[in-house]
Amino acid sequence: MVDELSLRWRTRIASTLTWSLAAIAGEVALSFRGDPASASALVGAVALAAAGFGLHRRSLATQIASRGAIFVGCTPLVVRVVLGAAPTALDLATALLAGGALVLSRPLLETEEARAEFAPARFRRTFLAGMTTATAVAIVALAFAAAGLMVSFWPQVAFNVGLAIVLLLAVRGLLRMRTWGLLLGATASLVLLALTPFYGRGNAVTLGLAAMPALLLWTIPLFLARRRAPAQAVDVDAVVRARVVSPAPAVEEEIDDEDAIVERPAARSLGA
Repeated sequence: MVDELSLRWRTRIASTLTWSLAAIAGEVALSFRGDPASASALVGAVALAAAGFGLHRRSLATQIASRGAIFVGCTPLVVRVVLGAAPTALDLATALLAGGALVLSRPLLETEEARAEFAPARFRRTFLAGMTTATAVAIVALAFAAAGLMVSFWPQVAFNVGLAIVLLLAVRGLLRMRTWGLLLGATASLVLLALTPFYGRGNAVTLGLAAMPALLLWTIPLFLARRRAPAQAVDVDAVVRARVVSPAPAVEEEIDDEDAIVERPAARSLGA
């Protein structure tokens, strides 16, 4: 565990890195003024600026939202690598800033308050990673919606706003340890994967990446749990809900001598 003083300094440095990302996104928005990309960059700048302040809050929901916004800084590099394009210096810089902020702020998810707020029986870290990346996908969807709004392309606006709402609802549901949040995220991922064949390569890659968080970090852990224990049915509620341990007082009972006698089978003689 990180002590309180170290946690404060880590938070301040992570916030500074996050605000640096916000400044870069704002600069991109200004350089593409009049282009739909400027609207997308502006959404990212606003989300990152808010995330810098959000890191100073102890609420786990705020931490996840902030980390999701920071993770958006890694998306340009990820998309370029997946598409087979050479990353630019700006892509590498934003990824390094985002990675540094995420690493420095990681202990904020392990405080006593955070553990009390979200304490599933299993897969806590995996679920948290899924909620963070799903939030990042929701922010990217809102950025695409802003770009569509700028050119009045309403199908793009409706699709991306709807996707963002569904993902944020799924994150909220899972954070409150509700099974419907897990199922909603898994359903959204399957729908996105089903849509990929109907789009070009660029959009198909984007949809596939958007489907990954809930699919890999929410659904597959439950599948693996079922495979490891085939003889026992895996209760999704039992995996998601918190363990509540309430120590019961010891009760001393008098045991009669006759009840305490345990009949043992006679030992078999090994020799005459």
